Amino acid sequence: MPQAPEAAFAVDVDVDDSKKYILKLSGIEEQASKYRDKNPKAMMMVHKWLVYDKETGEAMVDNLSGELFELWQFTGDATFDNEKSGKIAPAREIANALVGHRLTDDEVREMIKDGWEEALLDRTVEADLEWYSDASGNQKLRVLRVKPYTKPSKRRPRPVVEDDDEDDE
Repeated sequence: MPQAPEAAFAVDVDVDDSKKYILKLSGIEEQASKYRDKNPKAMMMVHKWLVYDKETGEAMVDNLSGELFELWQFTGDATFDNEKSGKIAPAREIANALVGHRLTDDEVREMIKDGWEEALLDRTVEADLEWYSDASGNQKLRVLRVKPYTKPSKRRPRPVVEDDDEDDE
């Protein structure tokens, strides 16, 4: 179904960018890069996220369509991790967060062979989001950073530190 005319220029979703959100990967699409002047074969990846309020678990809804809001994040398709320089390709950073640990090159190769999207689909990350204005002045939402998400029930309890004041008396 086509979007309303105003939907093409504005995002209408109730996201407070001072809060943390849970993103669930709903799809990955590979497309030709818009920057093919340097490399005519360059590709990009579109990570499609469903957005959930971390505190309430409530899914964010597009106020114009009434449908679940899907946030798209664009990255290159590189998956390098250079330990010497500390540089990690954005697509690999996302995969690391989705899997929950820093992937080895062998793990990445295996995921590529078995199907990148299949290995990551329906996994979740914790994210910081940011509202910004594009060159045309339109308000848009983007993913600033992601890190592994651990469900509260699976988090390790904090150790209890007992106060040993009996010696002070």
